[in-house]
Amino acid sequence: MEIGTFTNPLIKKTIIHAGKDFKKILPGTKVRFHFITRKCDDNQTVIDDSRKMSKPMELIIGKQFKLEVWETIVQAMALNEVASFVVDKSLVHAYPLVSRTLRDAQHPEKARSRHCCGHMLQSYGLEHEDLNSLLTNPCDLEFIIELLQVENAGEYEQETWQLNEKERLNEVPKLREEGNAFFKNGDYTEAVQKYSRAIGFLDQLMLCEKPGEPEWKSLQDQKMAILLNYAQCKLVLKEYYEVIEHCTTVLQYDQGNVKALYRRAKAYTSTWNVSEAKADLEALEKNDPSMKNYVQQQLLILSKIDKEKDSELKENIKGKLFN
Repeated sequence: MEIGTFTNPLIKKTIIHAGKDFKKILPGTKVRFHFITRKCDDNQTVIDDSRKMSKPMELIIGKQFKLEVWETIVQAMALNEVASFVVDKSLVHAYPLVSRTLRDAQHPEKARSRHCCGHMLQSYGLEHEDLNSLLTNPCDLEFIIELLQVENAGEYEQETWQLNEKERLNEVPKLREEGNAFFKNGDYTEAVQKYSRAIGFLDQLMLCEKPGEPEWKSLQDQKMAILLNYAQCKLVLKEYYEVIEHCTTVLQYDQGNVKALYRRAKAYTSTWNVSEAKADLEALEKNDPSMKNYVQQQLLILSKIDKEKDSELKENIKGKLFN
């Protein structure tokens, strides 16, 4: 198919602004574009305008999007091109459902679960008058498309739903390495995102395995290691309660894990949970005798914190009693 032409007589293209570059769009390619949808009536009634939404439209070519014609037309466009596509009503019957989904995404608090079978649509409609009208009285539609970005497979980070089990498993060590690199460079927020994505993949993969089996244990070991890295980032970011939560998860699986005990003890100390911090420090020394000097120093600090806390508490009580 050449740019600007269609072999399908049901689609008519008119170039409004020529693009700069044409990239062959293959299955797996991610495209971003702005669109305006208009009815082909006397008033050219506007139905939707992506610029009034939170972000441009994104499609992954070949992933069976409900409105197949959008995949067809963007593949005949050059980058940064703006074009009008008049499409026969027989190819846009799914548009009302697509439009409702896009509108719901702007107001998730208003969206609710719906059944989209024919009976439910006839009974309750789409909750938008213009879409209900389009559903009951189909007509040709015009799409004005501006192609903003084209990224081939491998040039962008794929969404979870796009990856099969093998691909998710292969992504885990990559994400861990990327997280480690961000951590070394002091970009802890980015590191957290990489670790979190890896943990999410592992959680999904573990659901497909029987707990206790070798495959499950292998995934669990990987998850615990990344959780410790994640907790270290949160410690640096002073998000102590998350440190406590994730180190506790590790310790439920591995009671003597030295890194988890060390990081949770620091988090407990920072939140003035003295008794919990002492317990972790004592467990730390028991599991790693080389940490004895460090533990003793920290216990002295905790003792001072405990006294300061006790003194502050007494002053507060005294204030309430005599005021």
